[in-house]
Amino acid sequence: MRQLLVGTILSILFFNISYSQTATLTGTVKDSTGELLDRATVVQLPVNGTYTDEKGHYELKVPAGDVVVIVTYTGFNPDTLRVKVAANETRQLDVM
Repeated sequence: MRQLLVGTILSILFFNISYSQTATLTGTVKDSTGELLDRATVVQLPVNGTYTDEKGHYELKVPAGDVVVIVTYTGFNPDTLRVKVAANETRQLDVM
């Protein structure tokens, strides 16, 4: 019984580790004139998001694989970006 319990717990931990691999998206958000946008929203739905800093820079942890990112800023139309990232990859993704 104890071996079954230990085996089950290890299986669950392995499953969580293998399927929770992440990547990092980093970059800057600018308007059409090249001005850096402070406090733009960068979101990977359904619940993962961040804001740009005062220099327009952001960093967002996302699950590895195909990712859809939506960038919004007051007064601008949202940008929808699609990118494929590998586990433990850091990808530069600038938005203009």
